[in-house]
Amino acid sequence: MSELGLGRVERRALGVALPGAVAAVALGFADRTAFFHGYLAAYELWLGVPLGCAGLLMLHHLTGGRWGWSIRPGVEAGIGTLPLLALGFVPILFGLGSLYEWTDESLVRSDPALSHKAPYLNTPFFIIRAAAFFAIWGLFAFLLGSGSTRRKGGPGRALRRLSAAGLVVWFVTISFAVVDWFGSLEPKWYSSVYGLYLIVGQALTALAVVILLLCAAIRGSPREQAPGRVTLNDLGNLLLVFVVLHAYLAYSQFFISWNGNKPHEISFYLDRWHGAWAWMALVLLLFHFALPFFALLFRSVKQNVNTLMGVAALILCARVLDAGWTVLPSGPPWNLLTILAGLAATAGIGGLCVAVLARRAKGRPLLAPAPEEDS
Repeated sequence: MSELGLGRVERRALGVALPGAVAAVALGFADRTAFFHGYLAAYELWLGVPLGCAGLLMLHHLTGGRWGWSIRPGVEAGIGTLPLLALGFVPILFGLGSLYEWTDESLVRSDPALSHKAPYLNTPFFIIRAAAFFAIWGLFAFLLGSGSTRRKGGPGRALRRLSAAGLVVWFVTISFAVVDWFGSLEPKWYSSVYGLYLIVGQALTALAVVILLLCAAIRGSPREQAPGRVTLNDLGNLLLVFVVLHAYLAYSQFFISWNGNKPHEISFYLDRWHGAWAWMALVLLLFHFALPFFALLFRSVKQNVNTLMGVAALILCARVLDAGWTVLPSGPPWNLLTILAGLAATAGIGGLCVAVLARRAKGRPLLAPAPEEDS
């Protein structure tokens, strides 16, 4: 990809990461609980980059299409941020007591619902599962990266078989992981849609980031090396699909839970449908779904680098709000320190993640080579 465009992205990302990390640490000393909840919200957002990129790559290995060849260099670079996110999970381990009520043994003993879940929701088993998740993801990321590097064109049968199995493993492990790390903030609530909802959100985050990276690279590249309007249109269509699917899953989860009208089913929404969180839900409805949906209906928006970049940036900003709306209401009551900690951690983790992604993308072709015949 373009050295000029990506170098600028890397410098700016590092310029955001450093003050964000410093501010997050300072807020951690001011309020430990607020820091860990804000950090977890930021982590939920940026975990979507490596996991979402891996899912997109496996999906393209199975289905093919112009859209995958245009973003494959960025997607492969995005998978390479997985070690950074694995390292970023370590602070969460130090904040288990501040985040999860099921770590309080006296509370677990006095609550029948928590006691029933104690064989699964306990600190040692939680850590073992997390280590297993990262080991599985790391193995698949290595196999996908080495396979794509060896073969410059289309995926062979081995990569397609790996991707077919990988997507199943990906969905299962991520579903368990997001329920462990984010769903268990409210251990008495459950939803069969929650895992898929966050998986689609991760894909949307990854696609938005990679499109922004591609557009930044296009701006610094010769015109003849840039993707054509048809390819940009394909990426816009894919972005539209994930926007609609994410909104559908969000509505389905809300409708099923609210229609059941049982305390353990609607508790998640009761916390998020009062005060500032209710206003944030309306903002998400507008900026996470309505505006991107209507914008991406127009070819003129999808086929123009600047407008497509603007829509992707809008979606990424909405993803920040969605991560906060998903995680923060499960913690302490609304307060400024929690919001500031979340924003600072978002800047710190996100800046490092984008900087690593941009650096890994340097030297890669703006467009992946044309596929070869399968063998």
